[in-house]
Amino acid sequence: MTTLEKIEELIYRSAQEAAQRSREIDRRFQENERLLKERAREFELERKEMREQLYGLTKTLGLFAESMVYPSTIPIFFEYFPRFSGLKLYGAVAGLSVEDSVARYAYKNGLFVLVPAGQLVQIWNDANFIPRTFGVTEKTRPRRKK
Repeated sequence: MTTLEKIEELIYRSAQEAAQRSREIDRRFQENERLLKERAREFELERKEMREQLYGLTKTLGLFAESMVYPSTIPIFFEYFPRFSGLKLYGAVAGLSVEDSVARYAYKNGLFVLVPAGQLVQIWNDANFIPRTFGVTEKTRPRRKK
């Protein structure tokens, strides 16, 4: 084998090895991309599951608070503060974060919507808002036990 043939052989083998390395790099790249997509899907499922669990927890706590507070609100207000009997009561919802759909629902049902504004709270309702009144009339007002 002549020197020229040896050089050609080396070049040929080197080109084959380079092509094989290139195919291996492409294969690894595709495998990494597949694994990345798979992990992204898993992450999204985990995130969705955590969001649902958090929603379930906050909803449960909200319902618990409602069920504890609501039944005694008006009877306590008028039983312990008789000077306020006959006055109109207005309802409101408040939260650290109030979703637009919740605010609109409360607004349509005559409730004031209180939202954070810096270190204060502001009323979200506009000038067209008509509040719903709540309360117990003198005839149906619970009487204090003596």
